[in-house]
Amino acid sequence: MELKYQSDVASAYRGAVALKLSDEFRENARACLELSRKADSLESQGHWVAMAQYWLDLAVQAEDGKATKSLDPAAHKQNQIKPLRKTN
Repeated sequence: MELKYQSDVASAYRGAVALKLSDEFRENARACLELSRKADSLESQGHWVAMAQYWLDLAVQAEDGKATKSLDPAAHKQNQIKPLRKTN
């Protein structure tokens, strides 16, 4: 994929960050589920399962781009998108 515009670079960067965030959030969810298995009470298990669900929800939001939209607000303004190089 040839990147010609700053918005292309910003979009690719946001996508990479979103995937990295999603992976981290899913790992946090996995850790919470592991802690729920080791919990000594139903109340504690419920807490860890709820936290796991929270992390999974964040992972989905990151994949949808909601968690990374603020990384490059200038790219959202059409008049600020400038070519990186001349195109024919």
